[in-house]
Amino acid sequence: MKKLICLITIVLLSGCASTESINFYKDGLRYNATSPKDVKVFHKIPTDREFIELGEVTVEGYSWSYIEKLLKSKASKAGGDAVYILNKDEKREGAMIGQIAAMDTRLMVTGVVIKYKTK
Repeated sequence: MKKLICLITIVLLSGCASTESINFYKDGLRYNATSPKDVKVFHKIPTDREFIELGEVTVEGYSWSYIEKLLKSKASKAGGDAVYILNKDEKREGAMIGQIAAMDTRLMVTGVVIKYKTK
């Protein structure tokens, strides 16, 4: 029973682990930070407004809500108004202790941070 509790604890604690990075397209192009609450996440390229692509952001985690929070946070720090998803990948991970196994799916998402053009 102790092994099961230990395994469940490890899986739950690793659920918050993340990797995140941003690669800017143009080195000199920087904007003031925006509010993460105002950053939108799109699953395809938005077509309703003109924008500038600032760079690609890659994040990893175990839940979509956590991924979305990371995307908004990274985009806001870069001065972005939104992020559109470029690629989503899932990786199955697991651990086994004795006869007990635990599996989880790790999400890796790459998006493009955009800044809307002003009129």
